[in-house]
Amino acid sequence: MSTTGPSDTTIRRLFAVSMNRCAFPECSIPIIDHSANTILAEVCHICARKPRGPRFDERQSDEERHGFDNLILMCGVHHKLIDAPENLERFSTDILLQMKAEHESAARQVGAVSVQLSEDQLELLQTTAGYYELGSVHNDFRQAVFRVGGEGGLWGGGGDRGGILTIVGTTRVPPDVSLSGEDGRAPGGGGGGAGGVQCVGRPTDTDDLALGLKLTALILGNAHSTSGAIVNLLGAGWSFAPILSLPTTVHIPLVLGFDLGRIEPCTLLRFNIEVLTPSGTRALETAFDVEVPDCIDLVKRTTRVQILSFEVKQLGVWSILVRSAHHELGAYSFECRSAQ
Repeated sequence: MSTTGPSDTTIRRLFAVSMNRCAFPECSIPIIDHSANTILAEVCHICARKPRGPRFDERQSDEERHGFDNLILMCGVHHKLIDAPENLERFSTDILLQMKAEHESAARQVGAVSVQLSEDQLELLQTTAGYYELGSVHNDFRQAVFRVGGEGGLWGGGGDRGGILTIVGTTRVPPDVSLSGEDGRAPGGGGGGAGGVQCVGRPTDTDDLALGLKLTALILGNAHSTSGAIVNLLGAGWSFAPILSLPTTVHIPLVLGFDLGRIEPCTLLRFNIEVLTPSGTRALETAFDVEVPDCIDLVKRTTRVQILSFEVKQLGVWSILVRSAHHELGAYSFECRSAQ
């Protein structure tokens, strides 16, 4: 079997149990539109083929990654849906394996598709197995102009509202971004509204860890103050919180320290905090972004303070987890104890 992609036999087998339609539940888009001889679907990896990809499993061999059991046929829309970072918890490996099993079981009940793949169709499907993985798509925007402000209106009409340009993974804004609205394009036409830019952090990957990303501090305290990049924490390191009555809402400052290693300056990384009850249910989930400073410091380090507000309904040992994508960077346990 090829280690660079699925074999011809594997793709033919996938197609044979596909009913010639996308495997996403209730999707009727065909794999191939035979009337136009057009490929409408893609070969999707359940566990990604590369470390940066969604649901990547480092325990898999290359043969397993490109094997029948790790592949599923989906239309382009649902391929992008299952691989979007915000949907990875919803479309976990187990969910996709279940989706694949149910789709192929239904196909076996109605019988294999009668139309076989031509060599050209087989080659096109082979191509789809490698050209798309969310998180690895790069576009060349050199010499491009981003107009975010609204267009001016025509005679007697109002201008368009401005939009928002979202930049993921960096705080660097392209040089040719126009946020100003246009003037009216005809006498009496209203001007366009101004636009804006927002930067959103990206999930960490194995490259970030290899470059030295570490969570070096994870401490609860009673109160805090900040002075520039320095955090002063009062009453740090306690092991239990006295609870007067149940239920009660608590507000606790959490200090996080990050070593950013050799990650490129101005990179914006997204992290998640989960607070788990003694029974393992999630009491709080929140996200925040950390920017790699653009500075000459030989040691790049930053701190953040997050105020955790959650309701305590249960006494016992609680847990705080800090994660990014599939990487758990740190954990902290504390007890909620009756004060009576």
